[in-house]
Amino acid sequence: MSIISPGHTQEPIQEPIREPRQQNPKGETQNESSLKKGSVLLVTLLVVSLLLMVVLTLVANVRMGLREIVQAQNTLAARNHARLGVELAIAQLQKHAGPDQRITAPATTILPSKDFSDMSGELFSLYRNRAEAFGGQLGPRRTYLSPAGRQEWEQDLRNWWKQGERHPHWTAVLDASLRADGGPSDRYGEPDRSQVPVWLISGNETSSQFDPLTPLPADAVELVGTRSATSSATDADSSVDGLNGRIRAPRIPVETNSTRVGSYAYWVGDESTKANFSVRDPWFDESDVTSATYRNRLQVPQRIGWERLSGLAAIFDKPANHLDLNDPLFDRIASVNQIQLLHPDFPPRLREAFHHLTASSRSLFTDTALGGLRKDLTVFFEGSGSSLSANDPVPDRSLYAPNDPRFGGASNDGFPRTTASEGLPTWGDLKDWHDNTPDTRAPVLTGY
Repeated sequence: MSIISPGHTQEPIQEPIREPRQQNPKGETQNESSLKKGSVLLVTLLVVSLLLMVVLTLVANVRMGLREIVQAQNTLAARNHARLGVELAIAQLQKHAGPDQRITAPATTILPSKDFSDMSGELFSLYRNRAEAFGGQLGPRRTYLSPAGRQEWEQDLRNWWKQGERHPHWTAVLDASLRADGGPSDRYGEPDRSQVPVWLISGNETSSQFDPLTPLPADAVELVGTRSATSSATDADSSVDGLNGRIRAPRIPVETNSTRVGSYAYWVGDESTKANFSVRDPWFDESDVTSATYRNRLQVPQRIGWERLSGLAAIFDKPANHLDLNDPLFDRIASVNQIQLLHPDFPPRLREAFHHLTASSRSLFTDTALGGLRKDLTVFFEGSGSSLSANDPVPDRSLYAPNDPRFGGASNDGFPRTTASEGLPTWGDLKDWHDNTPDTRAPVLTGY
């Protein structure tokens, strides 16, 4: 039996109509094709990005490689120019200072200007301004410096070097040979005291265009800075001598086919005028005043008192951490920089003494007046045989002009001696002094 409610009819249930999926020629549906296209695009973008990164990396590597090549070429060129400067410096040193009859000296020895013939010039004027008047047979002469006057005179010299741009630590080469008088005898006269020194600085290879009083070009090179030669980075005058410790040298261009490819600069320092702190006294503990070793110490100084330099004295005078000047460690020091390892107070003091201390000094026994090697007097002094005669005068009188003023002119009374021939000291005088032994008696003080 079927029961039907009033007002309702029963209709059949119908499903939604679905359109058939479209297929592409390859038999793929539209959704599958879109998904595949998106994947291909993504992969393409990734590949392109990867290739771009590879290209950028390659370009960066090439640029870095080129930059390294250019930098290596510039470094090689700079080293070659520096080597050229060193070779030129050595060549100039050999050329001008190589002969036996040459001496070197810092600029402070040559300047201020002086004329020994009549005791005139800037140096003598500065001296007389601080000298005391001394009365004598010739009347008052300003020749004596009191301790206070000496300090004032030294300050005058420092102030003189501080005027403008001056270079107190440049090295000069002087001809020390005796002038040949030329005549038939070809005898020697005095050295040339009015000569112009050769300054060992870049730019003077062909002509002496630079001297310590010549202002340098604006592009001059600083070879020694304040932190190398002074204890202060700002005060260039904080050295032991109160002078400017910096070294500046002219920059000289290097050209190839009229094209500038670089430059060089050099300065030659003088080690012979510095105190060598690596030399010890081998007989420092000798107390027997009658011994030969004690006598040797009196005849020739065995070491230089470099510890008395300004600033260094305080280190050695300290009761704590006291250093022994004859400590064997000083023998092992090969450079100035190594000495600062011995005491923490050394580094700033060593910088202040940059131009006055050295760890290496050598010398040749050459005759700077006549050339050649000097004679070894040890054989003669020890009495074991020698070609020298005790009666021979020390200077060979035949080599000098008859009226040479150093021997007193024609009277030959230039030396304080009247008993020997020609009034000259003899080799026997030197041997007699060598053979003397010290007097151990107590000194007798007498009043005047």
